[in-house]
Amino acid sequence: MGFIALQKIHSRTALDWGFPVTCLPWVRELQDAGTRLIWFTGDEARARETFIARVGIDVQKFDDQLMAIHEARLPSSLQCTRIAVLSEKSVLKEPAAVAQEIFGE
Repeated sequence: MGFIALQKIHSRTALDWGFPVTCLPWVRELQDAGTRLIWFTGDEARARETFIARVGIDVQKFDDQLMAIHEARLPSSLQCTRIAVLSEKSVLKEPAAVAQEIFGE
């Protein structure tokens, strides 16, 4: 219910949520309520290196999440827009380019 209330208050609300796969029913509920899903993709090896560089979080958590994502066949099992944001050379896509892909602005 909280997510639906957000949608009614604001016409453009973004939830930046690296959700655990166990929360997939909530994600589907958001989608059923009309929320547009965007999945940010990137080179997994570079993403792992970036995660490790953050320091203080056990990399096993990253590995477990990635395995769960693969087992759930995400993002293929969702009807969502995919945007590649991290290249194999560790280059992040510029925010303006991401916004262009999302909003066409």
